[in-house]
Amino acid sequence: QLSMQGVEIIPCIYEDSRYFHEGIASMKLDDKWGCVDCNNNTVIPFIYEDLGICYDNKICAKKENKWGVIDKFNNKLIEFKFDDINLYINRDDGSFPVKINDKWGIIDIYGETIYDFNYDDCENLDEKGWFKFQKDNKWAIYSSEKNEFISDFIYEDVEYYSDGLCLVKLN
Repeated sequence: QLSMQGVEIIPCIYEDSRYFHEGIASMKLDDKWGCVDCNNNTVIPFIYEDLGICYDNKICAKKENKWGVIDKFNNKLIEFKFDDINLYINRDDGSFPVKINDKWGIIDIYGETIYDFNYDDCENLDEKGWFKFQKDNKWAIYSSEKNEFISDFIYEDVEYYSDGLCLVKLN
């Protein structure tokens, strides 16, 4: 990382990184992920298989091949029990998708199930909490802000949530 004056602040020793948010950034070193602050001080040890970006003091983390959620002080907030999790969840929203046993479901920020694990696929439509879920080869739109599906499972495809609109394919 360089300052605006071109001074190196974070040395070029990391294998990969994510952007700074809330004063920290996830970095990969020696094939493990951890977090550093803007002065390159380690704030989360390099012990994780993967880390997301810090939002509202929460970070998706992968440990022993399972996903959970930690805070920026490395405290476990949600158990490491999920096969997949949305890395860039908007923490202001009340829910986000996770996967167990090849099925997607939706949990709240405390790890409680909101929608059971009945969905075949899940993809982001934007970075603000809009998702598309697939069930029986049909897609529906889910708003994590509203904690509800805003459409039925009727679409052949759904793409690009922007300015309050989604591009959908039907028939």
